[in-house]
Amino acid sequence: MKKNSFIAMLCVLALGGCATHHHAKILRLEVRKNPQVTVSAGAIKVPEVLYFFPGETNVPITWQLPDGQGLSFPENGIEIEGALTDKVLRSGGGSVAVILDSTQTEILCESQKGGLTFTCVNKNSKPGVYKYTIRVRQKSGEMLLQRDPPIVNME
Repeated sequence: MKKNSFIAMLCVLALGGCATHHHAKILRLEVRKNPQVTVSAGAIKVPEVLYFFPGETNVPITWQLPDGQGLSFPENGIEIEGALTDKVLRSGGGSVAVILDSTQTEILCESQKGGLTFTCVNKNSKPGVYKYTIRVRQKSGEMLLQRDPPIVNME
């Protein structure tokens, strides 16, 4: 995802926080912690944002691929890139980038052998937005797809 698109998405999250927060609460924790992953027209389809609310601590999140479609997660199927910080990097050309804290310890994933599921644990001990990359192999490893949605721990 391009950095400007990522920044725009964060602005939408911030500006629409109340409406989005209310809508996301409708989904039961059981659904949010077991996101279904599909591939359509060469693109990974997952929930746009995974929300977790206060009190939902040490939640195992298990992304699941459908069986029998030639899809699998590689060893780095889910990689937490970092927590968004309030620091912004501006270049002389006018471009802006959000700084990620790659030392975050809120969401931890263990190396896995790949397969149809991939699990990480969200401590959810403090609010924040966490960028992650999801990778899916298609057709016995011939094609690697990836996508960069966020996980949000709400206040």
